[in-house]
Amino acid sequence: MVKLKTFDTILLLILILLVFLWVANPFKQVAKGKADVEIISFDDRVSYKLCKNGTVNAEIWIKNVGDATAYNITCYVRSRNQDGIVLFDGTVHITSKVLRPNETCTGFFYFNLMKNDTKIFHTIEITWNSGRSIHSEMTLIL
Repeated sequence: MVKLKTFDTILLLILILLVFLWVANPFKQVAKGKADVEIISFDDRVSYKLCKNGTVNAEIWIKNVGDATAYNITCYVRSRNQDGIVLFDGTVHITSKVLRPNETCTGFFYFNLMKNDTKIFHTIEITWNSGRSIHSEMTLIL
């Protein structure tokens, strides 16, 4: 065993230990994966009870399929008819702004149809703290 007799030797050992801890960093956290929020269900129905031309009622289920928690989740939807006329354009209220891995939440929106609508095209953008995803859906009016 080495005898430490001088102050300089003690400082040198402390410096070597600090350099080792800085390089090896045995206390660092293992990095998790990223959050990944996706649509798992888009359910839309046309009802003729509220409006004579019809109303589209849509429900969106989203899930965090990633390995990390997703924060500040927002869901934006723009819906257009076959002629390109915007029928709905806005942020959909969802039931949770934070999703841990494998958690789900839902959002709901509705809008009135125009007289001759046959198809509705939905663009859905989901954003969160570390990413975004964009999806397209279509509603056929029978």
